[in-house]
Amino acid sequence: MPVDTKDIVNYYNDGHAIKECAIRFGLHPETIRVRLRKAGIKDARHRTNPLPPELIEYYKSGHSISKCSRKFGVSPSKISKELKSLGVKRSKPQNLEISSNRTRELWKSDEYRSKVIKNNTWNNERRKRASDKIKEKWKDKEYKAAISQSMIDKWSDDEFKSQMLSKFRNSEYVDRMRHISIEKWKDDEYRSRMINIFLECRSDPEYRQKMADTWKNPDLRKLLSEKAIRKWQDPEFKQLMSEIMTVVWQDQNRRQRMGQIISELWNDDGYRNKLITILSDRAVELWKDPEYRQKMTKIIRDRWQDDEFRKKMIGIINQNAKVSNIQKILYSILDDLNIKYYREYESDDDKCSDPECQIGPHLFDCMIPRNDKPDLLIECQGDYWHNLDHKITNDKSKSTYIERYYSDTYEIKYLWEHEFLNHNKIVEVIKYWLGIHTTDMIDFKLGDVEIRECPAKDYKILLSKYHYLPNAGRGGISYGAYVDDILIATCIFSPLVRQNITIKDFSRDQIRELSRLCIHPQYQKKNFATWFISRCIKRLDRKFKCVISYCDTTFNHDGAVYKAANFIHDKDVAPDYWYAHESGWIMHKRTLYRHAKSLKLTEAEFADKHGYRKVYGKKKLRFVYERQ
Repeated sequence: MPVDTKDIVNYYNDGHAIKECAIRFGLHPETIRVRLRKAGIKDARHRTNPLPPELIEYYKSGHSISKCSRKFGVSPSKISKELKSLGVKRSKPQNLEISSNRTRELWKSDEYRSKVIKNNTWNNERRKRASDKIKEKWKDKEYKAAISQSMIDKWSDDEFKSQMLSKFRNSEYVDRMRHISIEKWKDDEYRSRMINIFLECRSDPEYRQKMADTWKNPDLRKLLSEKAIRKWQDPEFKQLMSEIMTVVWQDQNRRQRMGQIISELWNDDGYRNKLITILSDRAVELWKDPEYRQKMTKIIRDRWQDDEFRKKMIGIINQNAKVSNIQKILYSILDDLNIKYYREYESDDDKCSDPECQIGPHLFDCMIPRNDKPDLLIECQGDYWHNLDHKITNDKSKSTYIERYYSDTYEIKYLWEHEFLNHNKIVEVIKYWLGIHTTDMIDFKLGDVEIRECPAKDYKILLSKYHYLPNAGRGGISYGAYVDDILIATCIFSPLVRQNITIKDFSRDQIRELSRLCIHPQYQKKNFATWFISRCIKRLDRKFKCVISYCDTTFNHDGAVYKAANFIHDKDVAPDYWYAHESGWIMHKRTLYRHAKSLKLTEAEFADKHGYRKVYGKKKLRFVYERQ
């Protein structure tokens, strides 16, 4: 039969405890609390029946709450809460104070404390039963919400809050709890259980959001930051944490788990960008402090004077080496020219950088041995990174080291990123440095050529070395010509770039532009280009009915290859500008624009900085091929 809330309220107002109400009506205690809260009774202070004045006087005279309860027939919980709400304090009887002092003195004895704990009926079995019971209760959302609200109500009481904070911040209490925590953490089972609880919480989106909202409180962050700073100024605490973390990180399972967690977090673009911004801003602010800067400089200098540390760091530098795209282009050009050289490898290549590139504490991008001259060291300089102050300082340090100690052994040269964008410049510069005046041609038969789809990682290197537009632009459908699995030519068909391009009645989806045709200079052969284009077009999907291409007469392209492949010259395109360097090397305007944009410069700023001037070229020829 349903229980009327009014009956519960009346019974509770008569002075009965929550537990007594639960037994009386056969309901869970938390259900009783929820019903009372809905009726407007949050705690005993909201009861309609006040305590008798005689009870209050009896309590003031020094009697305990339990004695008051037995004498007047009112539940202890009601008496406690009513007295608290009225601000009534009991005078301590002398015998109670004596007993309290005696117990406090006894508890200071390790022997007594150990004996009490050992004889305590709160054994592991009972503790486990209670723990399981509480866990089961917490699965009930209504119960969880009620307990949570109860704690919120308690902590909103300034007197309660003040009492608890006073207790928690008491130095004796803090030391005692710290000792207990340390002893607990030494227990492998406890430590493992707490780590698992933490990991489970971290995987709960609701918990993570709640913690994120909590950490948005600037007062909380400031308080915890100040506490952490004070703790870490304690040498004993620092030593303790060092020992704990050393032990913890020796656990391979934990290392693997934490590595996985960190990896998952770092793969989150939002988290990664936010963290990088926070750390970067924090580092900038710290570095503005002269005292901090001087302190860090001294620490770093002292570390590098340790021979063991220097050796270790050089090994780490080699292990974490990263090879840039322009380095890869340089190595590929040297391979094409059949030049012996030593190079740097990435840590992912499962191969250490050649020791010939490690000179003293410095690792160089490339070393080329020469017979009649000092060996050649080549450094590939990114336009952005190597114009940063710390990189400029590092580059000067490398150069000074070679000039001071190895001027008779090595000569150092630099190749800048923007120089790789000049058609054929890097190839010719390397030939000049090495005294190479001719290039051997490689003979092959058309029957030896395999045509297949060409991945970007293959054709990008070829274009970067030998095409006046050293990138694939819009990309598209790419084919490669391979001899003995070596890429010797590439053909790329891209979507139309201009909306207003029209050819007869063909729709834009039926047209593709032959945007890149590049053949390795050592594999030039009569009719090879025409043969290659024709076979690539045959491989295109039949939905493409028309192919167009452009020849820039500025670069001496007259379209002979396209004519031989049955393309028809249908119109001329007005002249456009390009860029010429003061040394004579040229760069396409689109190449210069893209590179300037990547450096956050305008076209004009980049051209002025690196000595390029705008030159208007000649007309372009458009060729059209209609598929049958």
